[in-house]
Amino acid sequence: MYQPNLFSRLSMLGRLLVPCLLLFTSSLSASELSQTQPLSSLRGKVVDTESHGLSSVRVSIATASPKQGSGYLCPSCYVDCGKMAMTDTTGHFEIPNLDPKLRFELLLVADGYVSAFHPNIDPAEDQPVITLQPYDSTQIAPNQLSRGRVIDSYGDPIANAIIEVRGWSTEETTTWGRSRRVMKTPIAVTNSNGQFELATRQEVTSLQIDISCRNYAHQEFYDLALGGLEQAFTLFTGVTVSGRLIHNGQPVANRRIQINSQRSTPRSNFTHNAVVTNPRGEFVFYNLPSTLTFNVAAAIDSIPELGRTPIRRIGPWTEGHSEDIGDLAIEPGFRISGTVKTLDGQTLPETSLLLIDHRDTWGLRSFPLSSDGKFALQGLHPGAMRVNVKIPGYRLAARNDSFSGLNRGELLGTLSKSTERLVILVEPGKWHEAPRRPDFLAGEDAQSRPLRGVESLLKSQQAASILIQVRDQVSSAPITSFKLTPGWLFEGGTDPIWQSYQQRIVTGRSDKAIVIAKRSGRAYVRIEADNYLPQYKEVEGLHGDSIVVHLTPGKGYRGQILTPEGEPAVGAQVLLTKHWPNSDRHYLVFIEGTSFRDDSIKQHDVDLTDLSGRFQLPAKDSSHPIIIVHPSGYAAIEHPSSSEPTTIRLQKWGAISGSIKGGAAADLQLGINRLEPRIQADTNNSIFDRFLTRIGINKSRERSDFWDFILVTPRTTRHSDGTFLIEDVPPGRWNVQLMRIEPYEGGSIGKRVRSTITDVAAGKTAPIELIED
Repeated sequence: MYQPNLFSRLSMLGRLLVPCLLLFTSSLSASELSQTQPLSSLRGKVVDTESHGLSSVRVSIATASPKQGSGYLCPSCYVDCGKMAMTDTTGHFEIPNLDPKLRFELLLVADGYVSAFHPNIDPAEDQPVITLQPYDSTQIAPNQLSRGRVIDSYGDPIANAIIEVRGWSTEETTTWGRSRRVMKTPIAVTNSNGQFELATRQEVTSLQIDISCRNYAHQEFYDLALGGLEQAFTLFTGVTVSGRLIHNGQPVANRRIQINSQRSTPRSNFTHNAVVTNPRGEFVFYNLPSTLTFNVAAAIDSIPELGRTPIRRIGPWTEGHSEDIGDLAIEPGFRISGTVKTLDGQTLPETSLLLIDHRDTWGLRSFPLSSDGKFALQGLHPGAMRVNVKIPGYRLAARNDSFSGLNRGELLGTLSKSTERLVILVEPGKWHEAPRRPDFLAGEDAQSRPLRGVESLLKSQQAASILIQVRDQVSSAPITSFKLTPGWLFEGGTDPIWQSYQQRIVTGRSDKAIVIAKRSGRAYVRIEADNYLPQYKEVEGLHGDSIVVHLTPGKGYRGQILTPEGEPAVGAQVLLTKHWPNSDRHYLVFIEGTSFRDDSIKQHDVDLTDLSGRFQLPAKDSSHPIIIVHPSGYAAIEHPSSSEPTTIRLQKWGAISGSIKGGAAADLQLGINRLEPRIQADTNNSIFDRFLTRIGINKSRERSDFWDFILVTPRTTRHSDGTFLIEDVPPGRWNVQLMRIEPYEGGSIGKRVRSTITDVAAGKTAPIELIED
């Protein structure tokens, strides 16, 4: 689930907008406030890590918010924002003449210390003592420092601009989010010359930063290099957007209006702000980036009793533009009502919440749930949305029809009309412990489907409603217990996509019709029973029909997975490989870290072990390899048996450590391009035969094919001194390579520079050395 970083939080509050002196004529001035209440003074102290007072620290007010109710202004637009003081020789400071109705957030800046925010201060009650962390750039390695200068469109320096690190890149990946674990200075503030400095705690290849400043539109910059010369970054004043909220022709005050840019990737200069309408229903957004497209609407939890506003799409514009979008008229909205039910029949705990996030409004909204789980939400927008729950001790059950494995479980669907009697099933557990679901439906956009839980489907929502009899193909005897799995064959596919977490067990003859939901593909059912080969059948359009399915005797792959310590491996991914159509070659299997990549999950049969570590996979006409991955270990069975249940004990992941002689080889990629099995001695063969097998002369084509189709991307960490560590390595024989990426026929190709072969034992680290030519 999306977790906003510090800058996102600040931008949501409107830190980036212009001073409130330019905003609403309805706002109160300091002189008007003084006629009603005496002004406040904010006092405090700034100390170092040894509690000594720090002098010459600039303490300024970054944002403000009312102590009671909602404010008409953005948090950085109050008159008091920007007021500042310097600490004295004892570290004390005082900022006088402040509005007594407000709380404040402070920004502290001092040479030799990491800049910091301190939130939620009430001058009437708080005299904070704030500790700053020391910072000395001379103690930082040059390749862990980045220096920059912020300027305006005329090339003049911008002081007091806030720089925050939103993400960082290594040679393998880019990570977005809170940066405190990798940054010595996660926040920087420009000096009077517009200069700033960022320092990392560890080696990274580049930084992704946000720069914000009052009176300027915030801007994102990507791939900021470390080391080297000072870089220049330009901010612009942006554009202004205004409008009015009305209902039945009358202005509506004190309701929240939100604006958010539309982004498809993290690299889209994302902006998300909200303001509250003044007594005349007016709202204004200042200093928005001019190059973006925005959605504007009233927040769904701000006008639920009135309805909703259409989502107005606006922008982009030329720099300096002012746009009055006119009236946002409130109109009837959609309604969702229903019940959240627990699988164990318990009442909901206190503080239970239903969470809704609309795709086009970018804002998670929470609604309290009563103890009986009933809810009714008003004023919802049409379109795609995400639904989740926050219930102590519970998580969404995968049996919900709109369940998606994204973000460890959520409902994805589209609201095209009001929906009544929605039933959302939750089960005991914690959401972050939910195993990754291997069969998220491919072939259609999950959010294009109607939003549904476990309630009964209307006939218009049914692909089929059938009675099923299952019989033995040889004797015609009825099979009284079988497992049914729904699936859909989408355009361009060769096999149905099975939704395994919607499986149901049928005992005896199915006297009750089995309903299959309508999808954008044709509906199928897969029938499985112990000691029989599975069978599947198309059921699209069958309503009120009775069908007979005959199963051929045969056994599937089943058993138990244990950790290296002998405990049940809960949530292990067990993959049964598939062949290309009309070919003996397997589809590729990609392992990233300790999980299968999504494309491998979709192309092969994958099951997740239950709480006892048990799995069940369909039978095949011929033997297919099985591969198992789990955080505790790995296993691969080349010729699994389907005649009896099997117990598989995982081997611990191994590792490879080493050094690159001749330097860090920053322009080279370090990777593993092939995995071969560790050759085990076969007691039925002679020493000479085993020697021939060892050197590859007797190596069978079947064995080579098996290991060649497994491609592994382990975790790799490289250091400036040339040392490296490759983790999450399956036990076996590895070919470790240094490669240089070079242009080739309009694309690129990896050219091997140096390689070595090493054996990695379970739970061990294999040392190697690579010499750069």
